[in-house]
Formats: sequence, C-alpha cells, structure tokens
Amino acid sequence: MRSMRCSVNTRSLFSRQSKFPSTLTSRRTLTVQPVTRLASGHVDHFRDTAFVPQSPTLLPTGHYRSLPAISKWFIFYNNSHDKPALKRSYLDQFASTSVPLELTIGGDFAQVHQPLSVLLEASESTTASDVRVYLAQASLSDLPEDLRRDVPTPDLVSKAGKGDVYDTSIWLGLAPTYTPLHRDPNPNLFVQLAGTKRVKLFSPDVGRAIFGHVQASIGGHASATMRGEEMMQGKERQALEDAVWGKPEHRPWLQDGLECEVGAGDGLFIPKGWWHSIKGIGEGMTGSSMRLFSTGLRILHRTNDPLNGILQYQIRDLIARYESANQCSTVHGNDENLFSTRILTVHVLLKRHAGGSRMRLSD
Repeated sequence: MRSMRCSVNTRSLFSRQSKFPSTLTSRRTLTVQPVTRLASGHVDHFRDTAFVPQSPTLLPTGHYRSLPAISKWFIFYNNSHDKPALKRSYLDQFASTSVPLELTIGGDFAQVHQPLSVLLEASESTTASDVRVYLAQASLSDLPEDLRRDVPTPDLVSKAGKGDVYDTSIWLGLAPTYTPLHRDPNPNLFVQLAGTKRVKLFSPDVGRAIFGHVQASIGGHASATMRGEEMMQGKERQALEDAVWGKPEHRPWLQDGLECEVGAGDGLFIPKGWWHSIKGIGEGMTGSSMRLFSTGLRILHRTNDPLNGILQYQIRDLIARYESANQCSTVHGNDENLFSTRILTVHVLLKRHAGGSRMRLSD
C-alpha cells in the first residue's frame, strides 16, 4: 500500500527543541526518564491522572495478572515468569485459525496470513534456525470467540472514556521481538500477557522530529502509523532502531523520552499521538494485547463477518492519512487523489457492512 508523503522540516523541529543541543561537550550524562506508575488502578484515579491529561502512565504492578489469557495461553515453569511458553494443550484447538504472521528469515522479512499452527510449531522448535515467526497485530475480533473471551475489555477502557473500543490487537512471539518507532491514531492501553518488553516513548513533537530526521537521512517516506515491510528490514530498520535504542550520550533527543519495562500482568497507558518503540527482551515467549480507545467512529460489529478485518484496516489507514495530511506542510497531488479514493472505498465498505443498520459518529 502506498504511503502518504509529507514535507517535514526536521531542522526547524530540532532547533525548536531547547533540549536538542548541537554539541554534547557541556553534558556528562544523558538519561531517559522513567514512566510514572499509578498508586491505584481505580477508574477515577486513572481518568484524572492519565486519561484526561493524556500522560503516559504505568498501572500498578501486576494490575492485570488475573486476565484469563495469561493462565490459559501460557505456561510459567516453576511458578516463574522467566522463559514462558505457549500452552499447546489449550491453543492447539485453534491451530487452523488464520492469523497475520511476520516471518524473518536471515535478512529477509515478509508479512503473511497463515494458520496459527505455524506459530505454535515454531515456538517449540529445538533446531537452531534463523527463521523467526511473530504474530503481530492480530485483530481480536478476527479470532475465535473463546480466545476473545480470554481478553475481556478492561474497566479502564470501558469506563474512563466514552466506552468504545476502536480496535484490539494481539502480539505473540519468542523474544527478542521488535516494533519500530511509530504512533497510534488513538489512545492505547498496552497490557503485557507474558514475558518482558521494554518500551520507549516520545511526545508527539519529539517523536515526529526523530522519525522525520531518520526518514530524511535515508531518503525514505514510510508511514508513521503503519507497520510496513520497509520499517522491518534494511537501512530503514537499522536507522530507526539506532535512533531510538542507541547509546544516549550520542543521541541527545533521548533525554526527552520516557522508558519502562512491563512484565506479565502489567499495563501501560500510551496517549494519542505519543510515539513509541517496543522490544521483547529475555527468553521464551512474549505476549501482549493493545486496545485503542475510540475517538469517534462507532461501527456495528458482526461476529464472524469476513468484512470486519477489511474495515478495520481501511478505517485505520484512512484516519492515519487524514491526521498525516493535517500535520504535513505539503501533500503531493497523487497522494491527494489516493486519499480521496480511500475515503470513497471506506464509505462503500461501511454502507455494505451496515446493511441499513444504524451507524453514527460519536461526539
């Protein structure tokens, strides 16, 4: 899918950041700040402290430890959260379910749809291999009902805002895993189900400057909201990873970021527009869920409707392009035409999906 390009003056963005010095001679150390952790996971406290001010926040340690998916999907040997594994005795019944997988073979990368059995088998392979399989951004609505019930909507999502969920995604794979720097079009409640992940976050202005600087340095024009193949391999992956995860003393912008680690049962609130990159660390299986709070469009969902996945992808892409168009100083003519075509496509899909049923834009 072609991405919308925009002109970003990264030099002016960086110069406006008072904490982005041109020299490091006056600085001995540069440190990344930790994410604030809430003292309570109560809805009102979360709403007042994190959701309303749109501030990145960790929930109390292990706040979601009782989620069914944690005990039903994973095995934790010797009551330890080190080296978790997928629980085949439960998950094998869903082996034929088609899921989105990312395959990394040596230096090559591909995004495919394959049965869940591919991941299940790969997770238990004892043969040394350079093939890595990662279930990335699988929409919960496309999974069997039993699996959906294992990841119920948290109260913080259903009660802190308007109660709508824009989308819920699942991520499963053996550590190490990697998600490049990007931003989501909606507020995001990230919950770790198994293993450990390290997260780095940047405010909208700082993240946009970093992303634009990297794109300019390599002559790229990737979308900041789509997990495209170009971001997962080659010079673009290396440049993004180096800018975010390299040594702080050579990357002064990192002092404007936040960092945290999440383990099984931990929750992290990521506000709308905040840029983030995530790494699965340690050994064994990592698993996460990500819920995007709705910002307006409410869609009547039909269970097992094959159009659901298409709708979610098209609408997510449309919103991302709309927001990019508002933030960019220049939108090229061809991309303007493509953007208009996307609007028409989604409009047709929505009419087909609604089938005369009621649909509205929330205020």
